Amino acid sequence: MGIKVTPLTEKQINTTLIKDKDYVLSDGGGLQLRVRTSGSKQWNFNYRHPQTKKRINIGLGIYPSISLIDARLKACQVQDLLTKGIDPKEDRYQKLKHENELLKNANLPIKMPASLNEILTKLSQLEIDIANLDKYSETIKKEIVELRSQICQLQ
Repeated sequence: MGIKVTPLTEKQINTTLIKDKDYVLSDGGGLQLRVRTSGSKQWNFNYRHPQTKKRINIGLGIYPSISLIDARLKACQVQDLLTKGIDPKEDRYQKLKHENELLKNANLPIKMPASLNEILTKLSQLEIDIANLDKYSETIKKEIVELRSQICQLQ
C-alpha cells in the first residue's frame, strides 16, 4: 500500500525555496514536481513500466507553463495508458515519429506571406547596417523593434 500524500496547492508550489540539491514535491498518484537548484520546476509522473516493472519518470512539462490542474490532467492521461498496458514514453515516441513521417512525406513547400518576406528582407538590411550603428543607432533600433512586432503579429 502506498504512502498517503497531501495534494499540492498553487500556494505551496509558488512558495517553494531553492535548495542546494534538487528535490521533489509529491502530489500523489505518481505526480511529482521536481524543484531544481536553478529554480526551475518540472512536472514528472513516476510509474512502473508495464512490462519490466522498473520505476520510470516521464516529463509532463515545466511549471508555470503547465499549471497544477493541467499536470493532474496529463497524469490521468498517462495513468489511462498504463491501465491499458501501454508504456507512456514509448507511446509519446511513436506519436512523434508518426508526425515526423507525415511531415517528411507531405513535401509541402513552406510559403511565407509576401508582407512577411518584405519585413524579413528589410530587417536583414537593417541588421547588416549595424556597422553604422553609432550614427543611426536610435533610428535603427526603433525600426527593428517595430519590424519585429509586425512579424509577431503576422505569425
